[in-house]
Amino acid sequence: MANEAQRVVSQRVSRVQWLGVAIVYLIINLLRSRYSIHHLIPDPGLSFQLSAWSDDPLAVLGRFGGYPQVAPRIVSEFLNLIPLPQLTYWSTALNSAVAMTCSLLIAMALTPSIGFRLAILPGMFLATSFPAFEGLIGNVWAIRWLLLPATCVVVLSDFAKQHWRISFVLFLLTGLSHPYVFIPAIFFFTRAWTERDFKSKTGLLGLTLAGTVLFQGFAFLTGSRSSRLYGDSTVYWPWTGSGIYWIAVFALPTGIALISIPFAISNSKIVSRTYSPRVAMAIQATLLALLSYLQLGIKSSPAVATSTVSYAAIILATNDVGHTFKSMFSRLVTLTSSIVMLILNVRYFLASSYLTNGLSWSQVVSRGVADCQTSSISQVELTYFINGDFSNSELIDCHQLALWVEWFFRR
Repeated sequence: MANEAQRVVSQRVSRVQWLGVAIVYLIINLLRSRYSIHHLIPDPGLSFQLSAWSDDPLAVLGRFGGYPQVAPRIVSEFLNLIPLPQLTYWSTALNSAVAMTCSLLIAMALTPSIGFRLAILPGMFLATSFPAFEGLIGNVWAIRWLLLPATCVVVLSDFAKQHWRISFVLFLLTGLSHPYVFIPAIFFFTRAWTERDFKSKTGLLGLTLAGTVLFQGFAFLTGSRSSRLYGDSTVYWPWTGSGIYWIAVFALPTGIALISIPFAISNSKIVSRTYSPRVAMAIQATLLALLSYLQLGIKSSPAVATSTVSYAAIILATNDVGHTFKSMFSRLVTLTSSIVMLILNVRYFLASSYLTNGLSWSQVVSRGVADCQTSSISQVELTYFINGDFSNSELIDCHQLALWVEWFFRR
C-alpha cells in the first residue's frame, strides 16, 4: 500500500505522537463508560465468568454461542482472579485497552496511504463508534468485534509485514475468536499472490490466517452448522422506539461501503498484476456489512466492526497521500461521511439507559453474600438490571460467591 513517498510520510510520525494518539483513544473509551462502569454489562452477564469457573481450561478452545471465542474466554479466565464486586471495573478497563490498541493499529496501518491526520479518523471512529453505546462498553464478550476491523485494515497494508510480530498476534487472536476471519484472509492471500510476495514473514502471517480459518471452519462443520451466530432471535427490521438506530447500524455502513467501491476503482491504477488496497477495502467492507446483517440482523456489536471498516474504506477510496482530495466531489464525499459519523457518535457517545439504569454491581454482590450468610439457601440470584418488567440476573452458588469476593478466586 505504500510507495517510497508514503514511507517518508510514515517516518515523520514520532513515537511520542503515536503515544499521544493512543492516550486520546483510551481516554475517549473510558469517558464514555463513566456512567455504566458501576454496572455489570447486561449483554454478556456472567456467562463467560461462570464457564471459566466450571469448565476445563482447554474449554476456551471449544465453541461458545455457536463458534470458538478464544480471546474473550481467555480474558474471562484472568478476570476470575478479580474479586466479583470489582469485576465491572476491570472488564471495562480491559475492553478500553483492547479498543485503544485496535484503534491505534488502524491509524498506523492507514497512515502511509492517506497521511497521519486523516488516518487518525478511522481509528478514532472505532474508539467512538456509535453502535457501541449499547453493546460494547465494557463487554468482554464483544472483544472479537474490536479485533476484526483492525485485522481487516492491517491485512491490506504494509504494516502487516513491517510489524509482523504485532500482526501475527492480531491475526491469531482474531482468527481464534471470530468466524469472519475468512474475509480478511481472502484479501491477504489475494494481495500476496498478485504481488508475488512469498517471503517468510508473509508466509507466516498467511499460515496464521489459513490455520485459524480452518479452525473456525472445523468448529462450524462439527457443530450445528447454524447460519446464526447468536441465539434464535434475529431482528431485521425497525422496532418500536428504534428511531434512526436501525438505519444507522445497517443502512449507513452498507451504503458507505457501496459508495466507496466506484471511488476506489476510479482512484486506483488498473495495471496488470497490481494490487489495489482501495478496491479491496471497499469490497471487504461491503461483504462484512451484508454478511453480518444476513446472519445477525440488527445488533450493536457487529455494527461497530462494519461501521469502522466502511468508514476506513470511504476515507481510503477518496484520498491518498500524494493527491489528497483530488477532486471537489471526493472532498464532498469525505466531508459528508465524516459529518454524518460525527453526529451519530455524539448522539450515541454515552452508554444507553440499558447499561446505566442497572443497580450498582458491588451492592448487588454484597446483598447476595448477606443473603447466603443469613439464610439456608444454596443459590442466590444476582439481579443487576431492572427496568419495568424486564430484568437481567444470574444464579450463583453461595459457596462459589463466598470465594469469589476475594482475590485470586480458584475453581
